[in-house]
Amino acid sequence: MNIVLKEKRPFSKMDFPCLTNANYRRYIHKIRRYLEPVGNTKPKFWTIKGMPLPGDSHRITLDHTGVVGQKFFDLLESIKLQHPTIHDIKVKFTSDLHKHLAEMGCSCNPANNSIKVGFETSDNNLHIKILVYPETTQIDIGCTYKPIVHDLRGILYLSEIFSKVSHHLSSLTGHIAAIPPVHEWVITHYHFAKDGTGIPSFNGQTFHMTFEEVAGGLIRFYSKRMPDGLTIPRLEQIKSVQETLDQKMQEVLEVTS
Repeated sequence: MNIVLKEKRPFSKMDFPCLTNANYRRYIHKIRRYLEPVGNTKPKFWTIKGMPLPGDSHRITLDHTGVVGQKFFDLLESIKLQHPTIHDIKVKFTSDLHKHLAEMGCSCNPANNSIKVGFETSDNNLHIKILVYPETTQIDIGCTYKPIVHDLRGILYLSEIFSKVSHHLSSLTGHIAAIPPVHEWVITHYHFAKDGTGIPSFNGQTFHMTFEEVAGGLIRFYSKRMPDGLTIPRLEQIKSVQETLDQKMQEVLEVTS
């Protein structure tokens, strides 16, 4: 619902890296009557019946020839020099937080035995969801309208977010030892993107194209409606990884050195 209603795009298995292929298929089978496929692609994309996506009336989606011929290449060229960013970040770490929270009387979701922990942030752009499972804790960091720049400063900011979440969790339970150091937390999923901002030739036409999985992640090129009413082109790769914050920082240092 969040992807279709808020992000105005279809979803696929790549949006749920925490699910196995078998579990994802079972979920789709259970709610199939509420869904309809978008195009004929691999992987398959779905939307919710009766909820139109941008561009449905003149769909260009999944037209591999481009937005409209040369315009496709013009838009790609216009965002080539933009700084790469990351958003929709998923992180996990192993801990026994679940036991401590359960002892405090926190309620568990009977469907998956998770405990949802609230977290408030002063940054309106950040939306953080924390789910504590019996053996692992998963943190989703949404910042789609103002992604984190993929450079050293951005990774340090991400580390600061991790530290605030860690402090919040430890203050709830009083068990600091139950939470590993943030540099050991594992990033499992993120969207690696470049946004075309301030492009006078782009008139806000809606589109959404998906390419086959290349170099370890699905690639999409689509229009993004921003809170100020402007529509920008966004090129992104969905990455499913297993790397710690230390490894991510080393990656950024190697790129910028």
